[in-house]
Amino acid sequence: MRKAKILWAVLTVLAFAAGPALALPTVDEILAKIAKAAAELNSFSSDGRISVTAGPGKGVLDITEAGVILRKDGKVVYKSCTTAKGTVTGPNGEQATVERKSVSDGKFRWEETRIPEFGVRTVVKENADAPDRMTGLRADLDSLSAFGEMKEMYTLRLTGEDTLNGEKVWLLEGDFNEEYLKKNPKAESLIPMMKTVKVWVNQQDLYWRKMVDYDPDGHQTIIVEVDNVKLNGKVDEALFDYTPPEGAQVHDMTEAGE
Repeated sequence: MRKAKILWAVLTVLAFAAGPALALPTVDEILAKIAKAAAELNSFSSDGRISVTAGPGKGVLDITEAGVILRKDGKVVYKSCTTAKGTVTGPNGEQATVERKSVSDGKFRWEETRIPEFGVRTVVKENADAPDRMTGLRADLDSLSAFGEMKEMYTLRLTGEDTLNGEKVWLLEGDFNEEYLKKNPKAESLIPMMKTVKVWVNQQDLYWRKMVDYDPDGHQTIIVEVDNVKLNGKVDEALFDYTPPEGAQVHDMTEAGE
């Protein structure tokens, strides 16, 4: 009798294991989950690293970001602070330290760049919701909200699931959507570096953990890896206060035309 029960248990397990795998969600279902998470997001913070290869030039920068999303009377206001610091190597092997800081207080966005080796310290002041002047993309969005733009920029598809740093992720891949250029012609400047993309999306919090861009020949150009993600936690509001450093060259673009 005991052997019969053991055999029954073994056969049950084998039958379950041999059964059909759970179906993956569709890319539209994943994007809908991301949109819902973005609508419910109140704050975010993360660390990360970005590696960029542009021809013979290369750069590696460590990044930290934090932000809050305020919703009132149908309006959404983003406050954020992103810092990046690393080394850039030029085509002839020359190296320079680059420090970037982007702060948005919900009204204005400040972009500070410092390159000590060349005595560069500049600050650009923009309206907080102003698009990037080179690409036409909004620069103040959190990574969840930015997916709204990404799904228009790329024809995305789900290619599978994986484990990244111990976390279950979905792998999305996409090709640049030429139709998107009709809406945003400036985005054409992205094609040489970002013709195709791969994105690893965490299955629990929907925040992406890795993104890789490729040029038209299939070479990796940009790799962004994110960790220590914290959503809807406490964020220090002092991060969103900014005063240009003494001696910095400030370019006020808030009144400039397109």
